[in-house]
Amino acid sequence: MAESSKRVTISRSRFVQVPSEFLDLLVKNKEYAWVFMVLWDKAGASREAWISVAGLIDACKMNVHTIKAALKWLVDNGYVKRISRPGQVTHYELSLERRWAIDDEPESPIDTNGGEPGASKSPGAPSNLGLPEAPPTWGSQEPHEPKKAITSEPPLVPPGKRQRSKSPELPALPRYAEPHREALGAWWRSCQRKHPSKGAQLTSADLRGLEAANELGVLALFCEQAAQSTWRSLGFAGHIQLLQKLQRDQQFHSTAHKTQIKELSDEDFY
Repeated sequence: MAESSKRVTISRSRFVQVPSEFLDLLVKNKEYAWVFMVLWDKAGASREAWISVAGLIDACKMNVHTIKAALKWLVDNGYVKRISRPGQVTHYELSLERRWAIDDEPESPIDTNGGEPGASKSPGAPSNLGLPEAPPTWGSQEPHEPKKAITSEPPLVPPGKRQRSKSPELPALPRYAEPHREALGAWWRSCQRKHPSKGAQLTSADLRGLEAANELGVLALFCEQAAQSTWRSLGFAGHIQLLQKLQRDQQFHSTAHKTQIKELSDEDFY
């Protein structure tokens, strides 16, 4: 009972707009949910929490293995970004969306030494950069002929076939829409194929539609709907009924999951 009285108090009002997908993941593991809520409470409006692992152990009343497992899951899934600098307390940046999830591995460094990646030349080794190659010393001793420069030529296209042009890339997005670039990119490519006269830039109507969805708190759902469509425009006027429906659904799920969060915060997380 003494330990329970020391538990930090979490402000539940900050979780009203939590995406349902994120809550569904957290409900499956209550320890991870509690660690994230403590970080969120520490961060406040800045979405940045400065707290050590020892501080999390004290605030969450969990052992070090559970804390580290929760942090690893949150970092791997892109909801938390861990920044650690020498001489400073660990800094955590928080997001309710998978902002930092990275699926692709970094490419291997380019080999500039002519050998295996990571190999380095021994000190004092001569460099032939910029000098002509020496004549070969094996086989016939014929005069060395300099290599002819290879000129690149455009690929031949068989008669009657046209080269398929690449789909134009999605233009710049407002800052608040950047986390949804993948979904909006899928819509943009479908739109360009279906409506070639669309142009290479987002129109003012597109931007107003994104802004309206963001203000209503349904930007993620709206972008997912767009990714599965061939809409010519994201304009607010053409999708007002959809935005209202998404908002009603969002409010319904928020109310249901708010009840789940209350139950989680009232239970024992040891």
